[in-house]
Amino acid sequence: MSERHVILELKKLKKYFPIKRGLVVHALEDISVSIYEGEKFGVVGESGCGKSTLGRTILQLYPPTSGACIYYGRSLEGVSPACGENGIDLTKLRPQEMRVLRRDMQIVFQDPAASLDPRQTVGSTIEEVFKINTDYAPSVRKEKTLVLLEKVGLKREHFEYYPHQLSGGQKQRVGIARAIALDPKFVVLDESVSALDVSIQAQILLLLEALNREKNLTYFFITHDLGVVKYFCDRVLVMYLGNVCELAPSKVLFRSPLHPYTVSLLDAVPRPVVHDRAQKERILEGEVPSAIAPPPGCPFHTRCPRRMLLCSKEKPELREIEEGHFVACHVYA
Repeated sequence: MSERHVILELKKLKKYFPIKRGLVVHALEDISVSIYEGEKFGVVGESGCGKSTLGRTILQLYPPTSGACIYYGRSLEGVSPACGENGIDLTKLRPQEMRVLRRDMQIVFQDPAASLDPRQTVGSTIEEVFKINTDYAPSVRKEKTLVLLEKVGLKREHFEYYPHQLSGGQKQRVGIARAIALDPKFVVLDESVSALDVSIQAQILLLLEALNREKNLTYFFITHDLGVVKYFCDRVLVMYLGNVCELAPSKVLFRSPLHPYTVSLLDAVPRPVVHDRAQKERILEGEVPSAIAPPPGCPFHTRCPRRMLLCSKEKPELREIEEGHFVACHVYA
């Protein structure tokens, strides 16, 4: 993986949401990670940990509080001072410049029904992408839309359908078709299969896998389903309270997790047969701290079974323990 081309690099990315009386929600804290071209990069963690916020901040749907998001895809050389030999810092782009990059960077939302306009047909929903971003003639736009529908496993007659006439899986396929219409390089998949039945999930994952191979798409795959992550993703980022706990290749993470939070997540996965009753699940105790007033030191120390005195005083750095395997824990300092 280290020999592959980096398409996106996050440097100390932070996102705070201001609320009443001067308080802020610490949604993201110093996220630093590199994502490679063509990889399926998974992000996991419990609800509220910052997964979706991270995806939307990367795409500048949420402006970051600080930090950098360097993109190494489409060139805007000579258009913006944020661009140069070392890539494009998305956080410094003007709205009209970011609009150019929307062709390269797309998102598929969690709820397929909510992301589609109920007053528009499937055909007009997808065609709108070409209408806004290209100068194609109407006949060309329609033909490209019909081809896209077939590519994502729908039929040409679905062109005239409205969202309420489609199943959940079909709606998600429309969302995927819309996202890949302009041949993007980077796609955020925000819980894009979590609302679907297991059989439909499998179909959508196979479709995404085929598109990944065909177009060398890079996926930023946000989910809470560890089974899907194990099957689908190349590398996995584990988040807790807006912080990175662990980053490793998928096979390594599931074989030998290091961070106590990652261990507890994997222990919580239901297993059909327990061969050794002595191997009890390590259920986390306590509640997730408030993101308005996060605890000092390690954000996980209030619930960690391996906490030390240092954990409550000093935040651990993300360290590489073995090649490609990073963990933020004082136990491995």
